[in-house]
Amino acid sequence: MMLLFSESGTLMLDDINRKIFSGRRIIEMNSSAVIHPGDVIVLDGVAYTVMEYNPQFFPLMGERGAQIISGLDSAYIISISGIGHGSRILESGTGSGALTINLLRSTENPSGYVGVDHSEKSSMITKKNVKSFTGMDIEVAISEFDQYEYAGEKLDAIFLDMPEPWRNVTSQRKWLLSGKKVITYLPNYNQVEKTREEYEKNGFIHLETLEIEGRKLLVRTGATRPKSTGIIHTGFISSYMKVSGSRIKA
Repeated sequence: MMLLFSESGTLMLDDINRKIFSGRRIIEMNSSAVIHPGDVIVLDGVAYTVMEYNPQFFPLMGERGAQIISGLDSAYIISISGIGHGSRILESGTGSGALTINLLRSTENPSGYVGVDHSEKSSMITKKNVKSFTGMDIEVAISEFDQYEYAGEKLDAIFLDMPEPWRNVTSQRKWLLSGKKVITYLPNYNQVEKTREEYEKNGFIHLETLEIEGRKLLVRTGATRPKSTGIIHTGFISSYMKVSGSRIKA
């Protein structure tokens, strides 16, 4: 899957089946055309540049259900999680799959991905978006997270986008390798406070909590300024590391 980018809008390009998706309109392309990133396609008088899929465009291109985690937040979440190629991860609260796609692009390990969501609709949207944007097939279990039972190999990271991530923290500790992290994403201060209290009671240390703010600019010669609209608050990102419990004298 590729994108067609212009300042007037971004379209989805199925480069394998040679189809352009513009809203509900589907445009069939010449089947013999060879398309590469950086090429320009003119459509209805607008010049679009062909791009490889970039997660920053998910809000414009992906099927939406629940509220999504932004590209800025996703990038930071991944950077502090310590995951990489081949990592085994669990995500609960998959929503529309925006973070899921970024996680899988980092691990390149769909068989090592464990998804959990209480909504069958969200599960279906997540799997569809992951397939569209990564080509990977994943499974998402339908379950309340505090009732979910994981029995696979120990995990390299856990990602939780839900209002009460602490409700099965003792289970999370069993599932996670020592020294690895749980990342939570919460909208309210009281949730952040309760989460820290419960994780610290159950063998984790709190590393940090922060919020990422971004301000886009309108760049015009002699008239560059910040955009007058934007998102002020998304969510608070917290990271917790599982401690081993061992004490070693230096």
